[in-house]
Amino acid sequence: MFRVVIWPLLATLFFSAAALATQPDPLRIAVSRDSYPYQYQNAEGQPAGYLVDFWRRWSQQTGHPVEFSLKSWPQSISALQQGDVDLHAGLAQSPSREEKFALSDPLLTVPLKLFVHRDLPDLAGLNEVTPYRIGVVARSIHEELLLHHLPDPALVRYPSRDALLNAALTGEVQVFTNLDGYLQHSDRQSQVSRLYPAYKRLSLAQIPVSAALPKAHAERLPELNRSLALLDSNVREVLSRRWLGQSDPQAPLKIGVISDMPPLMYTGEGGRASGLLVDLWRAWSMNSGVEVQFVPAGLGPAGLTALRQGELDLFAGHVAAEVGKLGLEKAYELHAVNSVLVTHGDDAPALLANPEAALGVYANAGYESWLSGRYPGRIRFTSDRPKELLSKLLQHKVDGVLLPAPLLPPLPESLIASPMASPEVAMNVLVATGDQALAERVKRGFADLPAQQVAALKQYWDSGEGTGFHGSIGRPLVTDTTPWLVNRAGTPDWAWQALELDQALNQLGRILGVILRVGGEAERNDDSSLQLRMAPVPSPLESVPRPLMMLNYLLISEDRIATPSAVNTLRQPLVLLGNSPAAVWVREHYPSLAVKRVRDRAQALTALEEGGALLISAAQWRSWEVTQPQLNFAVPSNPPRIGLYLDLPPNMSQWQEALNQGLSVLDWQGTRPGLADVQPASAGRTVAVWFAALVILLLAAGFILLYRQWRWEQLQRRQLLTQQNARDGFDSVTGLPGRSMLDDRLSQALLAHGREHRQMAVLVLDLDGFGQLNRRLGWDKGDKLLALVANRWRTGVRRSDTLARLQGDQFVAILNQVKNVAAARHVAEMLMMELEQPFELDGKSIQLSASIGVAVFPQHGADPVSLLQAADLQLRLVKGQGGAGYQVA
Repeated sequence: MFRVVIWPLLATLFFSAAALATQPDPLRIAVSRDSYPYQYQNAEGQPAGYLVDFWRRWSQQTGHPVEFSLKSWPQSISALQQGDVDLHAGLAQSPSREEKFALSDPLLTVPLKLFVHRDLPDLAGLNEVTPYRIGVVARSIHEELLLHHLPDPALVRYPSRDALLNAALTGEVQVFTNLDGYLQHSDRQSQVSRLYPAYKRLSLAQIPVSAALPKAHAERLPELNRSLALLDSNVREVLSRRWLGQSDPQAPLKIGVISDMPPLMYTGEGGRASGLLVDLWRAWSMNSGVEVQFVPAGLGPAGLTALRQGELDLFAGHVAAEVGKLGLEKAYELHAVNSVLVTHGDDAPALLANPEAALGVYANAGYESWLSGRYPGRIRFTSDRPKELLSKLLQHKVDGVLLPAPLLPPLPESLIASPMASPEVAMNVLVATGDQALAERVKRGFADLPAQQVAALKQYWDSGEGTGFHGSIGRPLVTDTTPWLVNRAGTPDWAWQALELDQALNQLGRILGVILRVGGEAERNDDSSLQLRMAPVPSPLESVPRPLMMLNYLLISEDRIATPSAVNTLRQPLVLLGNSPAAVWVREHYPSLAVKRVRDRAQALTALEEGGALLISAAQWRSWEVTQPQLNFAVPSNPPRIGLYLDLPPNMSQWQEALNQGLSVLDWQGTRPGLADVQPASAGRTVAVWFAALVILLLAAGFILLYRQWRWEQLQRRQLLTQQNARDGFDSVTGLPGRSMLDDRLSQALLAHGREHRQMAVLVLDLDGFGQLNRRLGWDKGDKLLALVANRWRTGVRRSDTLARLQGDQFVAILNQVKNVAAARHVAEMLMMELEQPFELDGKSIQLSASIGVAVFPQHGADPVSLLQAADLQLRLVKGQGGAGYQVA
């Protein structure tokens, strides 16, 4: 029953700041336990969330105490109806609730979504969900909306949000309604994001949320609304930023990007942002369902001030190592870049080792701490302006300049930039201090990105990479035994000769399990053949086939070309072959750029003599066999993204997924000419080469006896190693490394990572219920099944990693050089996903799952035993929770 002592005071005390002699009784407010982040029960068992903080602010301003009552959602509704509480913290508005309760003016608006499983067909609208069972929380607004919009929905009602999510994750329902946002627990969030991706979700409604009074006390509603209107104007903005990560949840996140740092981030004509970090943020947006807007911002103080003052919500990636004093926080390490040491020509390692050397370093990028531990006393000058650092070097006030590679400006001829293997400089996502919800949303969003998508983006923007992911496939991907005819009409002859495309197709055919035959002149117009064509490469975020390979491009001129140089900032006129894919790419990306088009080799060479800079693929240039020694070569910082595509005819479209998978693991080491392959040798270089060859021959003759002795010792050692491997090196069932080899590789990996101050991870994997299954199938079939599991899991780890069989159905994966825990999580998820497809064994379909424990060096262990124990403990915890999951120490 509503407390009679409260409402008589409303007019004079309840909604007024005037003090009375008697303290009113607390206003009892019903709060849902599981409507995160709006109202929920936190880890300490206390009420928390946007609405809880809202009513606390209301209490402070009105002087009226409040008391929260935590209940499940159905119980909170019942408590309000029965008068056990005075107020509900927040209910979504609907016609039926307006009949039952007195609803206040809206407190906020929340988006409601229909979550659709990734394996279901794409649904265009709500009318297409009728055939499916739809999970809802009982007595929620979701239930009421679906009953209103759909004629006869098959609703499955659950008592709480947790029960609904459990049903969705176990497959009990494959469509359900939920608040659009992130969940309270990151593991649950990752599972939901993986099975119900943002691009599959349908908008249900944008619903206003109001406080609710019992209908019997509707006359008190005007006073309540007046008190709400008197709240400070910034309360909702502050709470939205704290709990939802945005001041205005309906507006896109404004992300600051640097306008001239290719290939990481840059802006082209029309202000469109491009680059690796930009595409990573676009992938984050697609995966999380949060709209983003890219805003050009400088790397210096102006961009950071804009972030601190709220003009930006985030900074896409920044090299600053210490940001706390700037009023900012690091939300996520998105990428890492190499460093360069710029000198007058001195040997870079020797310069660092010289105790008398003086260095200029880029300020606040972590170089100070790195140098102090290895080369103390070297720093003489710091600045966050690269040109100022280079000016000190040209004035000989310092002997070298250390700075992040993407910040290297064009260098004069007297200076040389030497790439450094270390230190790497982190590109951190930055947020304003206190934006914890936004930082958490960033972390979870990037942690949920599929590892293959991230790898594809990095490969796309790294022009030094070759043909995609490297791995192995244990079985043919194509069951068609008919040879596939490849039409070469869309590819010029120079590409076949310079790029060794025949060998690439042969290797791809072996992966697919089909013969790829190149057609002759008579078969060029065969509509049933595969088409090999050269075309611009779209972003991996777009749903397109993978390229067979990407081309390297060069800038060539008789005048010196500044390094680094972009194709749109050259001092010389840009020269392009008029019929080339590069000309198409330049026209699309820089439509107003002045370009001189030429038809052939002769016109191109003439344009070079007239002072132009030719943009051409290295393979085509090499096929021209130009030997002019006075030419200068450079690799553009924003090269055309041109690839070779293998298109299937319409009658073979069912093999597109198999072709993509084959291209993704193609390990083709064919020739892709680059800068070193096309530069002609000058006379001085020729003499140097002959002199070096003579020295090498003399040294070889002098050491031949030592070599023979060393070779004999190597043969003896190899024989011993062969005997050892035969005894206990490789597992005879799976072909994976055995226990002894695992111990050796883990020890070596720990030594290497400890020496280089890098992180690595260990995963202990155990198949759920395999012992009972093995007894039922028989030991021989159990061994076959283990071999099938091993073959699948091989594709989930890199070649530099180790997958070993520990014992029985237990495996161990050693992941080298992981950047953070999120990277290890990605691998664990990929290995679990490899088991989602049932195994076919002797005509039977067998479904397996695994439990995985993850430990990271050095956080969770500094030696093999402690690291394995840490991972094994997490494995046991997962097993205790029912298995089919992973957990990080």
